[in-house]
Amino acid sequence: MNVMQEKSRSIDWVKNLTLVVAFFTVIFQIYQPEDQEEKLSSLLWFVAILIYAGIAYAIIYYSGRVKGLVVKINRHEEDIEQIKGKMRETERFAEIEKKIAVLEAINKKNKKGQIDPKIVLFIILLILLYFYLRSIGVSP
Repeated sequence: MNVMQEKSRSIDWVKNLTLVVAFFTVIFQIYQPEDQEEKLSSLLWFVAILIYAGIAYAIIYYSGRVKGLVVKINRHEEDIEQIKGKMRETERFAEIEKKIAVLEAINKKNKKGQIDPKIVLFIILLILLYFYLRSIGVSP
């Protein structure tokens, strides 16, 4: 259940409570108490209902604020987890870059005995040219 549904439920509950208070107010106006004891009891009931409504409003207000803060905290936790994931990726890339740098350094040191493949291809082409010239009779 999302926050909007909870707010609409709490608003419906508050509306119903307000209707109950209004109903009791109308009943107290229509059937006015005649003696002092009934007046006092109706006043106590009315005050009790108002206090109950005030407490209910306060609870609804603060619970809504707390729920909003919890939602924010959850969003921040998700953001932190995403940042942690990105940091792990960055750390992996840094490790890979270190390994590549080490391999490049080793590769540069070991180039002493290596022959470039372009040179080998060029020598093969020269040999083929020599054989061609020899086959047509230009070269001995």
